[in-house]
Amino acid sequence: MSGFARTSGQEALTLAPKPKTPQTILVEVNSRDRNFSAANQSTNSFRFTFQRPIKDIQTVELLAGTVPIPYAITTSNNTFIVVEGSTRNTITLAPAFYTNATLAAALQTALNAMPGKANTYTAGLDATGAYLTVTRASGTAPFTFLFATGSPADTGQAVNTPSTALGFSTADYTHVNGVIQAPYPMDPVMTRIYLYIDFESTLSLSAIERGAGRRSPFGILYFDQTTNGYKFLNKETIQQTLYKLAQPLPRLQSLQIDFRNEFYHPVNFGGRELTLLLQFSGLVA
Repeated sequence: MSGFARTSGQEALTLAPKPKTPQTILVEVNSRDRNFSAANQSTNSFRFTFQRPIKDIQTVELLAGTVPIPYAITTSNNTFIVVEGSTRNTITLAPAFYTNATLAAALQTALNAMPGKANTYTAGLDATGAYLTVTRASGTAPFTFLFATGSPADTGQAVNTPSTALGFSTADYTHVNGVIQAPYPMDPVMTRIYLYIDFESTLSLSAIERGAGRRSPFGILYFDQTTNGYKFLNKETIQQTLYKLAQPLPRLQSLQIDFRNEFYHPVNFGGRELTLLLQFSGLVA
């Protein structure tokens, strides 16, 4: 037999796999680069496709970004029922940014536009500018706001009406001597939103735990520091948001990006675009 016999040590050296080397890939997820289809017209939820597949992913981290402040009043919480005498009417507030004063004015306009109304109404603020008062300016019909028993209605799991923004709780409120006074300060401002990321729409990156019955998000964005209507994300303004996969993902072609409020209602950015800078890390041969 020609050649020479290999020792066990030489065979082990020859058969040993090549060591894997770390890789880090930065990707700007820009909503302008989304797949513009019928299901991807809004910027609060869209599908993003990479220019090339990313392979052998072990971790995903949010490093930076620019996210607009969303409306606090959206199509998920902008209607409630008003009972005037024996007539039920649906009050609808347009999705928009509001201050206490502009929201009170919008409510007054909506109340006075009810079909077949028996009363006229004024809606204003107390001396502090925080508490809403709705007054029957003319007419004698009793009136009630239904936040708990109307349709939609608030529940123990979700606020589905503008009650909180107006300064009310999950209850129905009937006038007293022609007046309904909100018991709490108005709150028409969005303070935080939840970011959900799915790989290929099948693997959800849930990095932060919430209470029972709540879906865990990838990250939470707090609007404590904003500039011209935007939250600028960087290492000083966001908590570390890192997701580590139990097993390396061999191939990734697309992401599903979804922004929701605390009740898992879609947020509304008013059509403004956003960006997220994500870092993907892993090992490759």
